[in-house]
Amino acid sequence: MPKKEKEEKPAWTALSIGLFIRDYLLENGRAYPYEVYRAIRGELREKSRPIRGLKRGSYQNIRNYFYWLTHLGLIEPEVEVPSEKPYLKDRRYYRLTAKGRRTPPHSLEWLNPRRALYPESWEISH
Repeated sequence: MPKKEKEEKPAWTALSIGLFIRDYLLENGRAYPYEVYRAIRGELREKSRPIRGLKRGSYQNIRNYFYWLTHLGLIEPEVEVPSEKPYLKDRRYYRLTAKGRRTPPHSLEWLNPRRALYPESWEISH
């Protein structure tokens, strides 16, 4: 019986969500979290292979990144636009701060904002 060829699994692609947000804001000037979430999902579809760090990225995960990056002073809310639907929250746009522009992309703040914000708890849990 002929041996079945192994199906080659797709290679992982590295993706730092913090860096993705940084680059997206540099390119677009401002954005809201769901817009970035859709862009990341589009990136997943384009590459048609799993991306390390975002196997099944959720919108809540992206919102967490916006929270951490805001508290690190790398991004800030720019404007709130009223929602078209009364049951939805207003749409909050964010932009890079001067500190966010100065902070190198390879810094811990961009690569792992949660660890940069909570170093003690990171050491305990990892």
